[in-house]
Amino acid sequence: MDGLKPILGLAAILAGGVALAWGLLTRDNGREKAPRLQTLDKPVGEMFLTVTVADIGLELTAPDGRKVTVFVPGSPNAATIPDAQPKVDCTDAGGLVAGDSTCTVSVQLKRPIFGDYKFRMTATAQHVEVLTVGWGGVGFNRNGGLSMKIAAEARKPLEFTMIVAPEGVSQRTEPKLVGR
Repeated sequence: MDGLKPILGLAAILAGGVALAWGLLTRDNGREKAPRLQTLDKPVGEMFLTVTVADIGLELTAPDGRKVTVFVPGSPNAATIPDAQPKVDCTDAGGLVAGDSTCTVSVQLKRPIFGDYKFRMTATAQHVEVLTVGWGGVGFNRNGGLSMKIAAEARKPLEFTMIVAPEGVSQRTEPKLVGR
């Protein structure tokens, strides 16, 4: 029993030290507290749908049949969807070797309508790219995004469908090769 007293004493000293340290760390020292970040339960701002991919032409057909075409070989950039913003950004344009540049193709739709969107993608060379889709704003239940790999073959269009709904965007069909 006499050998147990020093161990109990040490445990009491440690417990007291921990309690004292906890009290010092958690006391209100009069300093201003850091502001809490506000989290939003609902999306805010204007409703949008954005699609981005590199080095692949994109034709996007809305549920009502209107289209956006951007960077498709042999087709002019065109948009019949209201408030569509097609864009192509290229780096290293005018490099020493033709084809050195990398281009990012993006389409932003403001106030997209809900329903099935048909994606048609055409590449000038065989490669794998990632298609990124983002959505948000008032009209969607939440903001979000998704990415998917696209294995493109040279001059062979791929086609698939995605559904845009208040819950967000999801892929409805798998990419498949289609005739021109």
